[in-house]
Amino acid sequence: MRKIIIILLFVALCLGSCAKYQKVEINNISVADFSADLPKATISLTLNTELNNPNKRNIEITKAQGSIYKKGTHFADVNIADKYVITKGLNTIPFKINITVTDPIALLTLGFNYKNLQKSDFTINFEATIKSGPLKKNFKFENIPFSELEARIQNMLQ
Repeated sequence: MRKIIIILLFVALCLGSCAKYQKVEINNISVADFSADLPKATISLTLNTELNNPNKRNIEITKAQGSIYKKGTHFADVNIADKYVITKGLNTIPFKINITVTDPIALLTLGFNYKNLQKSDFTINFEATIKSGPLKKNFKFENIPFSELEARIQNMLQ
């Protein structure tokens, strides 16, 4: 009988905490820093991201990595440089992203001008792990067009 009561309390606690979860809003994303090491074909990018976490718990992004493809050809590998915590309320978080270009010839053809990049040419495969308290959730996306990337990240934080 005692075990049944403990299990029911645990289930009620889990269901109650899930019912109060609200989605994290991405208000703005801007490039804060951009640097490239051309001989190593690496790019370091810092994105200032304004977020609103209306939940009672912090959310931690423990892993995010992926591969970028340009017209079906492996172009670069991407990962976040650190773990990030989205605290309750409004936040501005500088997400540092490391990009290693696997096809430097393609980078040369762009003339080192990222403004020449066409979003429609690129897709990304990525996986991420998000943790909130004791709960952990893994996400895996494949062949996401760059034009849909922000919407997918927004949905992942819901």
